[in-house]
Amino acid sequence: MAIGRIEISQMEEGIPKGTDIVPGVDPTDTSQATSGTNFKYLRSDELNFILEALGLDTKSAVLCATTSNYSAIYDNGTSGIGATLTNSGSFAPFSADGITPSIGDRILMKNQSSQLQNGIYTLTVAGNLVDESWVMTRATDFDQSGDIVQDVVMFVNQGAVNRGLLFQETAATPLTIGTDAITFAQYFISQSPISVPVSLADGGTGASLVPSNGGIVYSSGSALDILAGTSTANLPLLSQSNAAPVWGAFALNLGGALTTAGALTTIGAFNATFNFTGVTNVTFPTSGTLATTGELISGAPLTRVNDTNVTLTLGGNPNTALVNAASLTLGWSGQLGLSRGGTNTDLSATGGASQVLKQTSLGSNITVGQLAASDLSNGTTGSGAVVLASSPSLIDPALGTPASGNLSNCTSLPISTGVSGLGTGVSTFLGTPSSANLMAALTDEISPTSGLAVFGLNWTTTTAVVTLNGAGTAPQYTTSNLRYCQIGKIVFVELYLTGDGGNEGSGAGQIRIAVPITRSNNAGVIYWGVYGEAVNGTTAYYLMPRFNIQTAVDLYYISALNVAPVAMTGADQNNTSREINMVFWYEAA
Repeated sequence: MAIGRIEISQMEEGIPKGTDIVPGVDPTDTSQATSGTNFKYLRSDELNFILEALGLDTKSAVLCATTSNYSAIYDNGTSGIGATLTNSGSFAPFSADGITPSIGDRILMKNQSSQLQNGIYTLTVAGNLVDESWVMTRATDFDQSGDIVQDVVMFVNQGAVNRGLLFQETAATPLTIGTDAITFAQYFISQSPISVPVSLADGGTGASLVPSNGGIVYSSGSALDILAGTSTANLPLLSQSNAAPVWGAFALNLGGALTTAGALTTIGAFNATFNFTGVTNVTFPTSGTLATTGELISGAPLTRVNDTNVTLTLGGNPNTALVNAASLTLGWSGQLGLSRGGTNTDLSATGGASQVLKQTSLGSNITVGQLAASDLSNGTTGSGAVVLASSPSLIDPALGTPASGNLSNCTSLPISTGVSGLGTGVSTFLGTPSSANLMAALTDEISPTSGLAVFGLNWTTTTAVVTLNGAGTAPQYTTSNLRYCQIGKIVFVELYLTGDGGNEGSGAGQIRIAVPITRSNNAGVIYWGVYGEAVNGTTAYYLMPRFNIQTAVDLYYISALNVAPVAMTGADQNNTSREINMVFWYEAA
């Protein structure tokens, strides 16, 4: 990088301490210099001047820099302007790296766990040990996106760890303050001394060179060197195998055309191969002058008309060798043998519709024709005619009775005559699967005339739940069994209750028995039963269940024929000897 005159007034960052002519004044130093002036640069400003001369962006120096994270509450202000960090830990004056700054001092916060809080701050509230939390505010040269430039550096004046160090902002910019991370890393200025001679790695020669008129500079691996010039004209520079080049003669290896303007002179014997494009023969003598002949080389065709290998012999008579051959014909006539991938048969005059290539036996010629029964593999059965797209027609074979195995891929198998061992009516049902045919085929249907196939009744036994529909006490029973089963929509119930001499019923409330399955929502009051009997002491009644609701039946009894049913109450089962035995059914919901 070319560095011209750097003027203080052209520095991009900070306020110059002075002008291009008058140095800046250090307000903290009032002593007089030896020269009699008190106009002095701040030491950090001098460093920034040098860094900017090297092409770096700088910020004014900070008093100190942090070495660890601080517990603090961050307020981003207005997009960074006026942003603050307020201590959220124990009350204490702010300090960093062994330094306790004063109000207005610049501090580099570089170690916050939440990196968006990092940056240059000024101390605005110092804090104490009793009731005051320290507060820092973003510095005005580091509180906007345009203030923060990637790779900008700043000097640290004081601190046990960071004193005299440079730190550089490393996050990519532009960034959004309060959202994006702001990161810092130590910046190093190389202080390595320059060795003389300067090494190749540092842009030097790595050696003290001695000039030579007409010499050639070359690399010896670790340094540059000079091959001294030569007093002999027209010597080529010859490369060596991983060694210094030399002046000298060389062998000529040409991969293209050689054109000479005069005589070609060689030193010693050499090997050469020449390809001539003209029509003149060239003779290479063993000694003497290279002469030309007037004889022309005539091209001769080389033809092979069978499938045997072609051998080209170079040298000799042009009629039998390939010497600037005019043409080269390779091919064969006749039939290509089986071993070479052919058919060994002339197929040009054979073939036709619905014909195939076939081989009648191992090693025989390939022919064209229609397949015959004899061409198929052994074990085939049938009429002997091959079925094509049109004719002859495929005749349905007789299946017969297979000795074993499964019969598959068959259609239109007549059930009535094709399957044996079926029960009475089964083949009729398989042919016409109607309800009537199924009923005729079943042998264990419960009611042969109902049309409903029942293959088994599963009775469920539970405890009867007895309550009163009205005032009084419901009787309790020693035996309280309720057994039910469901066939289709019909629920059959068997109820058996016997007393134990205590817990007798009382009151006018009607005895109610809960049903195990909810009744259908048929409108109106329904009597529905088969048989029922109730005993209270020596009094017996005929029972009748009556559905007033869907979840229970209320019990009624008839004391004599042609007498209206009467509600059975708790008082009707108030004897030590009492019993209810009833069977009824109803339609389920």
